[in-house]
Amino acid sequence: MDSYQPTSDERQAMRAFLQRAEVRISTMHRIAGVFLNGAGLLILLPVFFRDAISDINNIVLKQIAQLFTLWQTGQFSWSAVADLGLYTLLFIPFIATLGIPLYAFLLLLKDIVYFYFANQSPGFTHKLFNPRFILSGLAFSTDEAPAVKRAVIQHQYNSDLLEFILPFERHEAAFYDQVYQQSEGLIVPPSRDAAQLASQGVNQSQISQQAIERFNTALGLSGFLDRTLIEEVARTEISVVRYALCLRRLVLRYIKALLMFVWTTLLSFILVSFLEHLQPLVILAVGYVVWSALTPLVVRMPTNWIWQALREDVNLKGVARDEEITRFEHFVVKVCRLTLAIAILTLLSEIGRLIVHV
Repeated sequence: MDSYQPTSDERQAMRAFLQRAEVRISTMHRIAGVFLNGAGLLILLPVFFRDAISDINNIVLKQIAQLFTLWQTGQFSWSAVADLGLYTLLFIPFIATLGIPLYAFLLLLKDIVYFYFANQSPGFTHKLFNPRFILSGLAFSTDEAPAVKRAVIQHQYNSDLLEFILPFERHEAAFYDQVYQQSEGLIVPPSRDAAQLASQGVNQSQISQQAIERFNTALGLSGFLDRTLIEEVARTEISVVRYALCLRRLVLRYIKALLMFVWTTLLSFILVSFLEHLQPLVILAVGYVVWSALTPLVVRMPTNWIWQALREDVNLKGVARDEEITRFEHFVVKVCRLTLAIAILTLLSEIGRLIVHV
């Protein structure tokens, strides 16, 4: 590949591809930006905590406070003890209704981080761990116009660009010294070491060595690398694939988190409307039975929508499964089985007590 020299038409085709790829990548980043600002989740979060959850808390705490009042006045009975025990038991489903949507939101944030950050910079040694923003620095291809590239490098190291590359306060420049020392110089792009700079005509004797090291460290931290046009096309192709895979999971994760918040918030509002007028323990138990029974269906809904397009003659079904997505679904199912058992037990216990009293 190193000895291959593309023709003029081939170079033009590669440039056209890079332009198309930049448009595709910018489109993908705009899509990811929707999830970064939270979209509908930022609206649902205050509603979920301030209204739905807080209202249930207030009603339940009021009931528990009445039980403690009976205890202080000496009117505490075995019935009150049973009520307190059932409220304690229902605390587990309550935590589940609170924790699962938040866990889905946490996984969404994790996938956003994976989309926007890379832990490896192609072209650098694998011994170097350099987590960086996914959009790397962009270099003029080395084989596009070698004379122009040589002049560009010379200007970079013989101008105030050495200082301009450090966008923070001057005292923070020591961070680059620390990175350079800890990485033993591996953070420097291979094309910017002392020997390569000398071959490009950079007179390093007239420049502060510390300034050069900081400049090169900044380049390395951004994932900057001098590549040929072919290498740039290859990296861009794989970058688009990486973005597509990340967005595939990110969109599914967002839809699941949104559905969890909408479903749990809606059910909580319904519970609140009944809690103020009917027996709280019965309503809570019924509500958590419904939530536990239907939540596995809700969390699998986006995946099921996709699987509806499956053709009958397709046998390799497992290829389409993302273990990270299905692992969350399995976790929700296990939690819901536990909360369903607790809610049913509480409901039957409370109904039995009410029948006895009648």
